Amino acid sequence: MNEHLRERFDGGLTGQSKRRPHQQQQQQQYDVCGDQVEVTFLPPRLNPRIVEYEDQYKTDKHDQEWLNALEVPTSAELTSDGPRGLPCNRLTGAWSSKEEYLSAHYRLIREQAVGPLRDALLALRLRPTLKEDAFQGAVGIYDRTRVLAVKLPTRGITLRVTFSLIRVGKRIIWEQSKRLISGSLVALLPKNDLNKVIVAVVAARPLSKLIENPPELYLFCDSLELDIDPAKEYLMVESRSSYFEADRHVLRGLQHMASESFPFQEHLIGVQTQVHTIQHSALDISPVYGDECQHVLTWPTNVTCEMDGSQQAGLCRIVTKRLAIIQGPPGTGKTYVSVEALKVLLANWRPGDPPIIILAQTNHALDQLARHVLKFEPDLVRIGGQSKDEIVKKRTLFAVSQQHDGRNPPGCQLNMARRKMEALQKEITSLLSPLQQSAFPLDLELLGPQGLSLLSKNQIESLVTGAARWGHSTPFALWLGDSLKPVAKQPAEQFEFEEAELEVDYLNEAEKEAAIDEDDKFETLEGPELPVHDNFTCPRTPGVPGRTSPTQLLKVDDLWEISDAQRPAVYRHMQAQMKAHVFQQFQIKAQTYNKLARLCKIGRWERQENVLKEQKVIGMTTTGFSKNRALINALQPRIILCEEAAEVLEAPIAVTCVPSLKQLILVGDHAQLRPHTQYRKLENEPHYLNISLFERLVNNQVEFTTLKMQRRMIPEIRRLLMPIYENKIRDHVSVTEPANRPQVRGMGGINSFCFSHEWPEARDELMSSFNASESSMIRGFVEYMFLNGETQITCLTFYNGQRKALVKDFWSSKILHDYMPKVVTVDSYQGEENDIVILSLVRSNNKKQVGFLDNANRVCVALSRARRGFYLFGNCGLLFDASDIWRQIVSIIAGHMGNEKPKLRPNRLGKAFPVFCEVHHVETLIAEAEDWNNLQGGCQQPCGASLTCGHICSRPCHPCPHDMTPCMQCPRGAIKMASRTPSPTKLTPLRSPLPRPVAHGHRPSQSSVTSWQDLEGLKLTSTNSSNASSTILVEIDDVEASAPAFHSREISPTSKGFGGRPRVVETFQITRGGGSSVDQSRQPSLLDD
Repeated sequence: MNEHLRERFDGGLTGQSKRRPHQQQQQQQYDVCGDQVEVTFLPPRLNPRIVEYEDQYKTDKHDQEWLNALEVPTSAELTSDGPRGLPCNRLTGAWSSKEEYLSAHYRLIREQAVGPLRDALLALRLRPTLKEDAFQGAVGIYDRTRVLAVKLPTRGITLRVTFSLIRVGKRIIWEQSKRLISGSLVALLPKNDLNKVIVAVVAARPLSKLIENPPELYLFCDSLELDIDPAKEYLMVESRSSYFEADRHVLRGLQHMASESFPFQEHLIGVQTQVHTIQHSALDISPVYGDECQHVLTWPTNVTCEMDGSQQAGLCRIVTKRLAIIQGPPGTGKTYVSVEALKVLLANWRPGDPPIIILAQTNHALDQLARHVLKFEPDLVRIGGQSKDEIVKKRTLFAVSQQHDGRNPPGCQLNMARRKMEALQKEITSLLSPLQQSAFPLDLELLGPQGLSLLSKNQIESLVTGAARWGHSTPFALWLGDSLKPVAKQPAEQFEFEEAELEVDYLNEAEKEAAIDEDDKFETLEGPELPVHDNFTCPRTPGVPGRTSPTQLLKVDDLWEISDAQRPAVYRHMQAQMKAHVFQQFQIKAQTYNKLARLCKIGRWERQENVLKEQKVIGMTTTGFSKNRALINALQPRIILCEEAAEVLEAPIAVTCVPSLKQLILVGDHAQLRPHTQYRKLENEPHYLNISLFERLVNNQVEFTTLKMQRRMIPEIRRLLMPIYENKIRDHVSVTEPANRPQVRGMGGINSFCFSHEWPEARDELMSSFNASESSMIRGFVEYMFLNGETQITCLTFYNGQRKALVKDFWSSKILHDYMPKVVTVDSYQGEENDIVILSLVRSNNKKQVGFLDNANRVCVALSRARRGFYLFGNCGLLFDASDIWRQIVSIIAGHMGNEKPKLRPNRLGKAFPVFCEVHHVETLIAEAEDWNNLQGGCQQPCGASLTCGHICSRPCHPCPHDMTPCMQCPRGAIKMASRTPSPTKLTPLRSPLPRPVAHGHRPSQSSVTSWQDLEGLKLTSTNSSNASSTILVEIDDVEASAPAFHSREISPTSKGFGGRPRVVETFQITRGGGSSVDQSRQPSLLDD
């Protein structure tokens, strides 16, 4: 038996001496001097060092409360007033000791896991009739929760329960809901005693059960609290803002670390800024620098490669330093550097070395990284079955294990535990037989002397004899008469509303980790399911007092002597005694069963260890590492590389520091999204749980390298990041080349613009902000983009309410019925990018409230996703007045930053949105959503093109080719028109556009901007004085004030081919049209966030 794995899995340190589970003994006969001697022995252990560790651990004394805490919170913890003296995450300076550090993070994570549910229970105890609406979507409340069945899978005993949605008041679209996801912590409160709490964890939520009416799911419950009485009714409560499964394994890992050596504590605890160099005899860096660098003693400085200077510095740090921190601003190639570093690390890997561990915060990011690694290293295994990548799926642990011999390692007790479990399943099935569904009342044989001894032999005979006289086969039915009632099934419920709250493709990442792997039978809830029923009951009759106790009444030999009025009480007494006996025995067997389930889990890990130790690379999410820490620790890894490290809470990174670890590599960007904190009370001051280890170390001046060359955004978009990164980011030459970044079609060179409005915001039923007018305006713009052939479009917003509004508007569009742009929240789009990004800012109110928009980390992500075109919609006046970060951004958009590059005319902001017809060179200003109805992707002028049939096209100007739009003057043309839809891949201008104007504008300095009003009424003057006709003088206020709701003007080209149109392109003179669409700026598809 691998004692290392057993000790890991045993969970929370209880402070009690743990007896090592008995190993399966083996016998063998030997011939000794002619006699056969049978010798009993234990099989050899996989890792003898673990025995010594176990012995040391058993002698340790844990006098600190957090070390003795159980894995699943107790009812006392959920009904308390909360912890006293909750510690704070230390942002600057060193921790005093390892114990203080581990204790503080344990208590903070524990409070995150427990606090939200504890708060919800407190509110319910004060106001028991509260409905969900009172909690604004933060709490789930489910009445009429009852146990329907006991299930016996290899993961441990679970209960199938049913529940009511009456307090929800809505039908739930379970496929799109985060309610009651696997791993959620729930509290069961008895209907008549809300002060008592039974703690449970959602085991599984199969859709086939949830769509039942009423819905059903499966729960894990502590063996000593298992109550399977089908007659008891509970109130089930969940906190929808927290997720226990994401925290429970981290908590267990922190407890184990108290008894382990802690590598890197000089940096994580002592914040030592200087990082020691790894001593290499020679390094093979030929995968990056070529064959001449197969064995180098010092890092080369004069060898060229595809990496830029900052990327090479990052690579050098990763390969040569014990602790490597790499900051990668948007588009600078963090993943590219990670992959190149893995090539070098694998080139120096030797047979017998443990696997390299690669981690990521999300499954999507892990799949991306794993796919790149698989291109040059086939010996990779991904732990966790939530991969959507078809190539990576073939290398999941389950898929690779299927190709393994499948033999159990020496000392593995998996088969023994399963055999014992199967035997115990039969015992539990027999025990619960009185509660199986039946058309008859209580079993007389069970109640008699051979069973529970509730009835004597004479009493049973009296019942049977009396019933026989009347020819009745069920004595109790005759004895009780009309008092015996069948238990009614819980009625179905009808609700008028539906709830769809989630981005379907972006379910909580931690929930994906907790979700079962459908291919893995161990992880599924396969096993016998035993329904439990009362079948019949005798309801109490109001106004009939019980003069004599049922115990006294049962002293008579002839049960027919008990009066009719008293018989229901006797039946209820016998039924209660029967269930009490069954439940007591069931709890004892359940404890044994769950212990066997833990042995099965350990045995499964031991089998997986055989597979994993043959690999060179193992990939998993940070949640997956915590969940499988016992398994990974047994492999004794030396190198861990974590992508997205700045998005992960500190504790999950700390628990990756297993004793064998020699090198920790953290790649991320603390200027982008911070870690998600499930309990808002722990965010920011004073607890600062949302500060990552990555950010804390960087802020404490621990060595790190910043990548500086971005290959994603055109400079016009990149400049918006100056308030965040100042001048740290440089543009790679490729993003200035028109062949790589062609201008957005239909915009006349305006590749970024901010449309400002004052349309008021609103709140949805979940109190999420949305702006219906802004959503309609964006819908029209997306339709216009689509008609001009742009399909690589993402719509971003900070609010889920606006996301839903946008999706609804897009679905109602006749133009977009075959095309749905990607609509996601900013938090879900970290690490992603697209050609064109539209940002819906939503907030517009008189209270100067901007909410999430004032978070610089989220703003950084929102501003840095677009490659070619970036368009913002929002109330710029509000943003300018209410937010420092947006004051600077709006100033840049309006052209008020004195030193920013490239030099752009300040016409990038206004109350009318400019679009440009590339056929007639007509600019149209859109001020309201209805204005889009007058355009079909071009302008309002008639098309006028000659058709192949000889007619002249009578439609308004349109960019799509005429072979997609039949002539309306020809017979059946209208019918054909209605049946054909333009393909976005074929949308091209009808004629080649005329040359576009390029000019240089003059801007006042930033210091002259004191208010939002200063951003309007700008006088723009061309610097080209050689031609008087090219001088442009535009009063923005006058234009917008005098323009009708729909404004157009035709631009006449000058003799030099340039028009006097006051909308211009960048001074690096990206020309329109033509050119290859190949993106030369990307480094082998590895451009990342």
